Amino acid sequence: MAILIALALVAVQISTKVQLTSGSSSLSFHSMAAIQIVQSMRALKTLGPEQCEHLPGLSDHQKAWCRQHHVFMQPIAQGTRLGLEECSRQFHYQRWNCPMNNSMAIQNALRLDTAEAAFLQSIQSAGMMQAVARVCSRGNVTEWCGCDDSPQYRAGQRGSSSGATSLSSANRPAQGEPTGAADATAGKFVWGGCGDNVDTGYAYGRQFLGDGQVFSPTTSQPNEVASQLMAQQNHEAGRQAVRASIRRTCKCIGLTGACTSKICWRSLPTIQIVGEILMENYRNARQVKVKAKKNALRLTPLDRDEGVKTRIVATELSYVRQSPDYCRPNTTLSISGTRGRQCQELSTGDDGCELLCCGRGYYAKRTVTTKKCKCRFHWCCRVVCDQCISAEETFHCN
Repeated sequence: MAILIALALVAVQISTKVQLTSGSSSLSFHSMAAIQIVQSMRALKTLGPEQCEHLPGLSDHQKAWCRQHHVFMQPIAQGTRLGLEECSRQFHYQRWNCPMNNSMAIQNALRLDTAEAAFLQSIQSAGMMQAVARVCSRGNVTEWCGCDDSPQYRAGQRGSSSGATSLSSANRPAQGEPTGAADATAGKFVWGGCGDNVDTGYAYGRQFLGDGQVFSPTTSQPNEVASQLMAQQNHEAGRQAVRASIRRTCKCIGLTGACTSKICWRSLPTIQIVGEILMENYRNARQVKVKAKKNALRLTPLDRDEGVKTRIVATELSYVRQSPDYCRPNTTLSISGTRGRQCQELSTGDDGCELLCCGRGYYAKRTVTTKKCKCRFHWCCRVVCDQCISAEETFHCN
C-alpha cells in the first residue's frame, strides 16, 4: 500500500470533465479526488457508505453511486492514476507532453476540448474499466461481482479453433498477442477459470462517469452541451479500446506435456496496449460540432463530405476545438513550450529535433560520468572494480 500511495501522489490535482446529472450543467471528476480516496482507504482500512459524503471532488451523482458501490472507489482511483501515467508515457515526445505533475496544464487542456483532452478522457475511462474488472475477478467483492459472467461461462460452453464456438471479437486474442500457457488457437478448449469481469467493469465505469445522457434540442443549446457530448464519446472510445484488446488466455489440463485439452478465460490487456490503440485514435481524432438529429443533440463531424453520410463511431476520439500552439510558452494556458526538451537528432518522427523543436534548432549536451566496471571477485573475500568513464551526448531544443 505504501508503494501505491507513493505512485498515486505523482498525479496531482487534475480534472476530467464528465456529465453526471440531467440537464446541460457540466460537472468535473477530479483525479486529485482519486488520490485522496486511496489515501482515505489507507487511513480508514475500509471505506463504508458513510464515508462517501466526505470524499473530496465527487459530484452528487458520484457520491450516490459510491454509497451503493463503495468497494470500487479505490480501484477507480487506481485506474485513473494508471491512465494518467500512460498519458504521460504516450506523449513523452510530443509537443504537449501530458505533464501530470502540472495540474493547471492538464486542467486547461481539458477545458479547451482539444484532441489532447479527448485522449485524457479516453485513457482514464479505460483505466477505470480495467481496474473494476480486475477487482471483481480477485474474489474480494463477491456481493457485487465475481469472475467473468459471460454467456459461454454460464453455459460451460466448449470451443475449438475450427470455429465450432461462436466468439465475439472481444473474446479473441489481439493479433500477435500471446495467449498464456497454451495456444488457444490450436485444438479444443472449454471456457473456465476465472476471467476478468469485462462486462461489469464496462457497466460500472459507465455508471460512475454518468455517460449515456441524451440532450433535447428543446431544452439545451448545442454550444452548452458540446463538452458533455464530447466527453461521453471519448469515455466510450476508451472502453471500446479495452474491449478490442481483450485476449483469450489458456492453460493445458490433463497429462503433462500432452495438452490434449485446454481451459480458457478472457484476460484484460495492459494499460500500455490500450494506450497504443488510443494514441493511434488520437492521431486520427475528428473535430465535431453539435446538431439536432431525431429530437436529440448529437455530435457530427466537421469533415463530412457533401452528400455523404458519415458519423462518429464508438471507437473514435472527437474534439470540439483545435489545439493551441504548444511550441511557445503561454502562461494563460499553462503551456511551457518545448524549449529545453530532449529530442532525438536523427529521428524523423514526433521525437525528432526538427518536429519537437518547432524549427528553432537544437543544441548538444555532453555528460561525463564515472562508474564502477569490470568488477571481479578476489579470493577471499572481496570484489575489485575499475573506474570507467563514459560520455553521453543528448540533444535539446533551443
